[in-house]
Amino acid sequence: MKRAIQVKMGDPALTDYVFLQNRSMGFSKTSAVHGKVLSNGCIEFNGTTDAEIESARIECRQRIKRKFKKEPGVWGTGGPKQFWKFPVPAQDFNAVSTNLATIKKMSDNGGIHLYPSGKQGWHLIFKSDGTFDVYKVTKVQSRNHPYDIARESFFGHYTIPSNGAIFVEDTTWVQGTVHGLVTVGVGSFPVQYPFYNIYINGNILYSQKNSTDVLGLLAQGDIEVTKAVPTNLEIDAALLSQFGGIGLPDQGISGNSLEVFGSQISQLSTGWKYIDWHGNVLSGFVNTNYTYDSNLKFNPPPGFPVQGTYELISWAEVTP
Repeated sequence: MKRAIQVKMGDPALTDYVFLQNRSMGFSKTSAVHGKVLSNGCIEFNGTTDAEIESARIECRQRIKRKFKKEPGVWGTGGPKQFWKFPVPAQDFNAVSTNLATIKKMSDNGGIHLYPSGKQGWHLIFKSDGTFDVYKVTKVQSRNHPYDIARESFFGHYTIPSNGAIFVEDTTWVQGTVHGLVTVGVGSFPVQYPFYNIYINGNILYSQKNSTDVLGLLAQGDIEVTKAVPTNLEIDAALLSQFGGIGLPDQGISGNSLEVFGSQISQLSTGWKYIDWHGNVLSGFVNTNYTYDSNLKFNPPPGFPVQGTYELISWAEVTP
């Protein structure tokens, strides 16, 4: 008697973490984390979690005013502490910070390539029917607040390309409802400072969660929010900052809650709230909920880095 097994294999993506960061991190007492966290630095964890909180450091120094106190790689008042692991092998951020040239090449071979606007940048608004509108940002609020749109003009209406690649050579604002598999890559070549940023200008939602809807936002610079976002903000996406951080541009933005459904990968430490020495939220989003999107492990956004080692996704017995 013959039996046949059908096996599905795949490359696990580095978006397997709800947070992956090259520097030290901190989570407040009003933070809820649903997914794995890995930092190459220290982690002060005062929130709640249901998955591993991992640090590559065995020991850290906490600064309290003018004094320093030794702490383990993961420390704080949160938990459960059985999820805390340190030290673990550090993540190679040369592999994490994927080469945007891949997305640029894809955009020129069946994708969409937006060149320098000649103004302030481009504003992408996704639609639930698998399309998106593009506006040219012609004026920002001021030089001190270059992330707030003051004036823009309609540029065009597009369908998400079949290969999912959108490459933008300018500052980019993003919002809307995503239907499909797509990556917005923002940068320039040759790579040079100052890097182009991505600004989240409102809710970013999937037309249906836990489905085939996947958005990747990949910037050479920072990924930040504007003052235009609602007080209860939701971001459904995998976020990757190659050379910068993810979070608030300054202390002038405040909100009640933030939900991120996806993954956050960054080189630098930023964050979604500012707190005082006692853990009280001074500005930013008071209540933060970070939830890992399990689709990202084997169905990452186009052009996002993978680990390069195959793993079993599923198997089933089939008729020979």
